[in-house]
Amino acid sequence: MAIVNHIFSAVMIVLALCFYLLGNTLSDDAAKWPQFFSILLIILSIGLIIDTIIKPNRESETSITEKQKIDQKDKNHNLTYTGILTILYLLLMNFIGFLILTPIYIFGLLWLLTYREVKKLIFLSIGTTIGITALFQYLLGVPIPQGFLENLL
Repeated sequence: MAIVNHIFSAVMIVLALCFYLLGNTLSDDAAKWPQFFSILLIILSIGLIIDTIIKPNRESETSITEKQKIDQKDKNHNLTYTGILTILYLLLMNFIGFLILTPIYIFGLLWLLTYREVKKLIFLSIGTTIGITALFQYLLGVPIPQGFLENLL
């Protein structure tokens, strides 16, 4: 697994450098975010390389009990349902709107991933939606799809 981590890190560093250089072609204000995330990706990739050098067999050392194992059939079903749920989310976004659809999507996705504490699911899905809305719509000025609520808000 160590060689895979090194190859993955190298590819990510090259991609991050490309995006950083592409960011230089933008105006100073527009280049800040792509360059920030490029530098962050480079730092994380270097961290993966260092972590892999320090502990090259980390994945083989972890032991999984029988109770924690998920057989391949369940994994395939989860992947299929996640894909279907995501496609429905994207297709319905412009009609229903971000504020209504996103908590339902997050709740459904976490439920699908076997998280069953309903009160925490409700809090997490609504809190995440509020956080994303505050970040993108109010702090960054990026409009989010309102759906049928557009005329009401």
